[in-house]
Amino acid sequence: VTERAIASLNLTVLGQIVNISHQGLAFRYVASYERSKESSSIKISLSDNTFTLGMIPFEALWDAAMPKSFSCGDISLRYCGGVFGDLEDFQRLALSYFFKQYRADRSESR
Repeated sequence: VTERAIASLNLTVLGQIVNISHQGLAFRYVASYERSKESSSIKISLSDNTFTLGMIPFEALWDAAMPKSFSCGDISLRYCGGVFGDLEDFQRLALSYFFKQYRADRSESR
């Protein structure tokens, strides 16, 4: 997926998507504390606001800190991954569009 793709959980976590499929996604983010895994929806967008899809049902399955060598004091780089819940038809269509338009190999040639 393009480097411009971002994910946000309940407006408290903003991170860069590193992997995405029709089943779910993984993203990395910077945090000063471990985040709650209670979020129930996620928003996918591009940093230039040319694509946004919000209120996607999402269940975080893991949230892990990178080794201390990637940290700076109390701030650490973390990775989070999870699965999408039941998607509406328009959400499935929007995700398919996102995959076609913003794959990393496609966006690099733009």
